[in-house]
Amino acid sequence: MNKKLFAFLTALPALIVLSVFKTAPAIQAIIISFKYYNIAEGVFGSKSAGLANYIALFQNKLFSDTLVNTIVISLLSIIFTCVFAVLLILSISRLPSWILKTTAIVLIAVPAFIPAVSFASVFMDMFSIEGVINSILTPAGAEPRLFFAEQGYYPFLAAMMEAIRNVYIPVIIGVLVCESRGRKSGAGRICLVILGYIAARAVMLLSPDIESMILTSNPLTRGASEVIDTFIYRTGLQTLEMSLASASWVVKSFLQLVISTVAVFVLYFIMPYIVEFTGNLGEGSRTVRGSIGGIIGFIIFGSISVFMMIKTFIPAGGELGAGIRALLNDEQFVAALSNSLIFGVIGCLVYVVLVLFLAYPLMYSKFLYPLFLVILTSLSNSFTNEYLLYRQLNLINTIYPIIIGASFSAIGAFALHFSVSCRLKGASCGFGQYLRFALKPLVVIAVLAFITNWGGFFNQLIFITDTTLHGAGIYGYQMLLSQGRISMDTVAGMQVSAADIHFALVFILSVVPAALGALLIFLNKFLPLTAFSAHMRKG
Repeated sequence: MNKKLFAFLTALPALIVLSVFKTAPAIQAIIISFKYYNIAEGVFGSKSAGLANYIALFQNKLFSDTLVNTIVISLLSIIFTCVFAVLLILSISRLPSWILKTTAIVLIAVPAFIPAVSFASVFMDMFSIEGVINSILTPAGAEPRLFFAEQGYYPFLAAMMEAIRNVYIPVIIGVLVCESRGRKSGAGRICLVILGYIAARAVMLLSPDIESMILTSNPLTRGASEVIDTFIYRTGLQTLEMSLASASWVVKSFLQLVISTVAVFVLYFIMPYIVEFTGNLGEGSRTVRGSIGGIIGFIIFGSISVFMMIKTFIPAGGELGAGIRALLNDEQFVAALSNSLIFGVIGCLVYVVLVLFLAYPLMYSKFLYPLFLVILTSLSNSFTNEYLLYRQLNLINTIYPIIIGASFSAIGAFALHFSVSCRLKGASCGFGQYLRFALKPLVVIAVLAFITNWGGFFNQLIFITDTTLHGAGIYGYQMLLSQGRISMDTVAGMQVSAADIHFALVFILSVVPAALGALLIFLNKFLPLTAFSAHMRKG
């Protein structure tokens, strides 16, 4: 059989699965957007609305403000990430040994691996009335501020959160390209890496991390914190205005499709050059002055990530052990940990299989098939209409929507393709040979998928009301909503404070993905080209 035909046949089952669970809700969203949807009458029984929903949407000031908020937060995030990345690349590449470089990269990467509930909890604590920021500002005469209660601060804080979590991706690649020798200058290589990151991030431009948005927004900041995805969530699933939510999703997906198409083909153009310049971590700086400059630079520009790690894993007083024992004596929490493990393992295994079969045909098609995958990616995240589909299939309050939401995505196929094709140098090969080249990157993608899904809660928030099926992420989300007001517990005759339980929960949720992520840093040959698959929850 022709290799090209075989490649597309291997992808067919994965494409069918994606069509059923991702494309079908998208098509349903398009239809509903032209209807006065009534859940009792169904999609085709509801009356036609023509363009009324779109007219209402564009006349809705909240939606226009939401679109602006989404773009502003995403662009600020990209700007902050790129600025931090350039400064950190220049600093880390000057460190005198590969051990220091690897340690520095681990320190800035760990915040990306801890779950959103843990990260948001620690980050918001930094900007609380008693947090470190106010403790620095008040001795200088400034009034204490509730930063997360003021709209003017929110876009910058949200962008800063995303930047801290995303900066490790361009930094790893940038440090590696600075290690290789060649005629192109270091500045030119860094610019190429930054351009590559911007293109990769543009694929999700209109989807800031919805879990972070939900965790950090509140009624006082709603005017600045509402993004398109949270608008769709509240409109479609909280107020049940499915027609308006569907129209919002269609507008967002069309805009994202245009942006993603350009971004992916920019990546296709520049990725071979980035790989060509990628070296291995070495001894780096040849001068004492350069080494000292690199150390000082990292201390300055990596301090936020280091502080986040300290706040996450090192207790400031209290009894961490007692808090952990209290949680492990809570049957609901133990069940939640078990559920998270099940969701994470099954989800990443299914994801890896789909990624493998979707990526293989990319070797034989340079335009139409990649464009088709871009369209599939842009048609994802229709969670209001996915809810309707799962409701029709009686899958609400089962693990299936969680597994599907965690694993049915096309974005990882591009990550795997870039990893394998750069090693094959454009040569075609049979599926067995392709699998051998793909095995190590697939392991990295699988671990990143597990890390992403371990502490996730958004799909559970939508599709599961049965608390026995909740994972650890939504347990942490509910704890954060309660602002740490957890009833006092007694463990082995000792009183355990709410603060100790809160810190123990953040620690337990974070330690597993952080350890796995730190381990991945040492696989730097494969991690740079697969790192952006960690964004799969967004798309």
